[in-house]
Amino acid sequence: MNISANFAISLDFKMTTIDGKFLPYRSQYDRDRMDIIRYDADAILVGTNTFINDKPPLYLRNPKLIERRLVNGFKEQPYICILTSNLDLDMVNDILIKNKNNFIFFTQSEIYDDFLEKYHAYGEVISTPCNKNGLSLKYIVEILKNKGFNKVLIECGPKLLSSFLEEDLLTELNITIFPIMIGSGRSISFHSDINGVINSNWRLKEKYISDSEVYLVYDKVY
Repeated sequence: MNISANFAISLDFKMTTIDGKFLPYRSQYDRDRMDIIRYDADAILVGTNTFINDKPPLYLRNPKLIERRLVNGFKEQPYICILTSNLDLDMVNDILIKNKNNFIFFTQSEIYDDFLEKYHAYGEVISTPCNKNGLSLKYIVEILKNKGFNKVLIECGPKLLSSFLEEDLLTELNITIFPIMIGSGRSISFHSDINGVINSNWRLKEKYISDSEVYLVYDKVY
């Protein structure tokens, strides 16, 4: 299964502002490219903070790409997977309302059944074991594999992305470099090995330049 991370960084390597908001910059080319990346995804995975703070449009907007998905045997939109330890989501969120029955919620096993009822109206709820870093990402990946998914797109903040990198679960990186400086923002961080390296087995597969933006695509070398 291809687990592809799609994220943007500033020139000073920040992913979000200090209060957790994603970079305040989006060109039309970047929006169009995001649809292309999402085109063949079975699911888009985000964390609680991304879902609550940024309310990103977690769906394809290009009608031609949606039509192509249907022709090629995909469902109209990718599933939306949300990692939320306590199911503490805003239930009037527009994303929930517009994408009803298209969600998979991964939450900790201790949540009581009577609390889950309102979430079942929006999709599947999967009890997930935890480890020291929170919900078990390896368990989640295995669940998605067993569902027959071929591509899962990770669109999350720096904390969750760092965990995916640290656990060596990603197979592709889609990186956008925006021409801005954030300063006191948040960047990717993780524990490296004794040589200061987390994983150097990445190969530059594609690169693009559009106006002032740089787009890099890396894949994992095994």
